[in-house]
Amino acid sequence: MNKNIITLEYRISKLLRYGVMLAGALMFVGWMSMLDFTQNPLLAFHDYREVTFVHSIGYAWRDKVWGLLTAYAGLILLISLPLSRVLMTAILFWRQKERLLSGIAFFVFAALIISFSLGIEL
Repeated sequence: MNKNIITLEYRISKLLRYGVMLAGALMFVGWMSMLDFTQNPLLAFHDYREVTFVHSIGYAWRDKVWGLLTAYAGLILLISLPLSRVLMTAILFWRQKERLLSGIAFFVFAALIISFSLGIEL
């Protein structure tokens, strides 16, 4: 195997490893900063309100709920890591002149984008 490919694979694995750790840290910090220890922490779940993702971010930005925004940033980072891995793999296959594998990887990338787009209520 080409040394450049091994180096690139190693860099991709480091990016994913540190990305998962950063995403987990962001979500943990966001969730912990939203806890209110003066009352029951589960009280917020007593009444269910159906709010779309965009409205939830809009409310959090308007009301300066930085904990929720930090947790969302971690979640978005965690979701984007597999997407970036598939995209980098497709580009790697393209550079290696493996057109069939590159096409399959680009198809998987498009399918992931479509599935995420359909799964979120804007």
